[in-house]
Amino acid sequence: MILTEIKYFAMTEKFVGLTMNFLDKPFEGIFSNMFLQCGNKNPCESGLVKVIPSDQICNNCQNIITPNWKQHWFSFFGPNPFVKFDFVNLKVLLTAYSLKTYSGQEGYGHLQSWIIQGSNDDENYERIDEKINSNDLNSNCAFHTYKIEEKVQPYRFIKITMTGKNHAGTDFMVIRNIEFFGTLSQ
Repeated sequence: MILTEIKYFAMTEKFVGLTMNFLDKPFEGIFSNMFLQCGNKNPCESGLVKVIPSDQICNNCQNIITPNWKQHWFSFFGPNPFVKFDFVNLKVLLTAYSLKTYSGQEGYGHLQSWIIQGSNDDENYERIDEKINSNDLNSNCAFHTYKIEEKVQPYRFIKITMTGKNHAGTDFMVIRNIEFFGTLSQ
């Protein structure tokens, strides 16, 4: 057990101060870097990040941070589904994020309105970014990178919550991939 804890803390220390800026490569950011540093394994397996969905119908939600994942996660029907990212012993100063939707035609269940929030106690969340009636993801496997326009602080928890209906007019959330850009700290 002590050896496992030492490996975990050494792994965590490796990421302190890491800055991954968006450089026109929408899925080569913090999660991609962690994936590589973890020996091409999902960083959830190393305990670096926890991906916590409001609920799920199929597929493990933690896979949305796996580079080039070819499936998708989706929630049950219900208002305000979300996915929360717990960086455990790290914090992220978010400067941009990329979202990729699933393989469905225009007008299917693609994200349309959402809010990104941050917290350091998992109770009090502050707005980082919000999109209302966006068409950026309304097509087959569409992806888009969003730059954070507001000045924010580093957060341990980052949560994306779907607000309102998706492009099909229903209230389930679908995501294929997500990537974060910014700086990690403790």
